[in-house]
Amino acid sequence: MKLFKVSNNTLKEVGRTNFNLEKDIQSLIEKNLKAVFNLEFIATEFWVKLGAEKFRIDTLGYNQETKSFVIIEYKKVKDYSVVDQGYTYLSALINNKSDFVLKYNSKTRTIQDLKDFDWSQSRVIFISPTFSSYQKNSVNFRDVPFELWQIQKYEDGHISLEQHIANSDQSIDGFKQDNKPINRLKGEILVTSETDLTSKTTESALEAWELLKSHYLENADIELNVRKNYISFKKMNTAICYVSFQKTKLKIEILRGYETRANGRRNVLKISDPEKKCTEIVTTKSSGEKEILSRFTVGSIKDVEYAKFLIDQKLNAI
Repeated sequence: MKLFKVSNNTLKEVGRTNFNLEKDIQSLIEKNLKAVFNLEFIATEFWVKLGAEKFRIDTLGYNQETKSFVIIEYKKVKDYSVVDQGYTYLSALINNKSDFVLKYNSKTRTIQDLKDFDWSQSRVIFISPTFSSYQKNSVNFRDVPFELWQIQKYEDGHISLEQHIANSDQSIDGFKQDNKPINRLKGEILVTSETDLTSKTTESALEAWELLKSHYLENADIELNVRKNYISFKKMNTAICYVSFQKTKLKIEILRGYETRANGRRNVLKISDPEKKCTEIVTTKSSGEKEILSRFTVGSIKDVEYAKFLIDQKLNAI
């Protein structure tokens, strides 16, 4: 990735500099975990056991949206297998759930139980200044539960983070072998694709989905996030809306904000809905705060323009 600075309509390339130590990358990411990955920082240098071996997790994060843990590993070398290491760390997590819950409760000063977490959504993120072709190809499947992020440092103080995106529809299931770490997690970790979610929805609703998707992804700031039960559009790590796929329609939810005893609804977005197609959904969290959603459905392309009118109100508020 090249970075340029514009001066008097002339482009000047910004040179790269190196991270001196792997620890420098770790420190930078941990201090900015919310801004970079929208994760809550839980622990650094967290040790866990798997059988007779002990493993050190560089950074342990938590995804509030999916209620799951995220392990982050930093590398400055290219001679390691991200597949074996990624599945080994996930195996350590699944086999030490109580230790992870204890660490979470200690950090957040809450009392959560094993059932309060979605272990199937656990993930590993690898961050490195460079990845080899072998490493990139080894995760080129639609259902691997980890991500590769290349980090670059530039002379003017800029940092870039670019994710390597898999471009294959193949499943890693066909490549599993009996003695590999990946077999330890069979049935434990779930990776969902867009096709998995849309496969049972009618053609009429899917036409509407494709129109919505193409419209919002024209905006370079908006990205698509596929989760276990829905797909969300996000801008700057903030969800614009959540789309669930039912048999004959799309169920779309806009998170408007939270109501607390202290501030009432002062920070809750007001949605203009002249056609009265939205239903307000209020969910009380364990903390006592109330989550406020607006929910509506889209059944065909005739509903798309009004859906964009509703969704754009949240987009413009970000």
